[in-house]
Amino acid sequence: MRPPVVAVGDGALGFWAAVRDVWPKTRDQRDWFHKLGNILDKLPKRLRPRVKAALHESPFATVRLRQRVTKGAGSRTKGLLIAYKLLDMAQARWRRLDGASLLPLVRAGIVFVDGVQQAGKTSKVRASAA
Repeated sequence: MRPPVVAVGDGALGFWAAVRDVWPKTRDQRDWFHKLGNILDKLPKRLRPRVKAALHESPFATVRLRQRVTKGAGSRTKGLLIAYKLLDMAQARWRRLDGASLLPLVRAGIVFVDGVQQAGKTSKVRASAA
């Protein structure tokens, strides 16, 4: 089995220790549930409900809402067609990534600090692989 590029998990230290032991070149990333919890924890309590609602907009929220309203699609094929069409229409409202052209550099291990590429620096994970 090839090692994964990224491992996603919560703050369980045992998980991260095991990932480092088994796949030393794999990058780690916190899952969205815990990341959102950390963000909300730093805000004043009066702002949390509004910020939480804004952060929970999902690409699949439209599909989920429609599926609940129609009580199912009837067949697997119809369900896939409905989901595809809803996502296709929703993507017109999505915001594009500002630095999409930089993603290959990030994947290659180039280090960015506050959006600025650091000359001659690569991440430890990718530098050890090279």
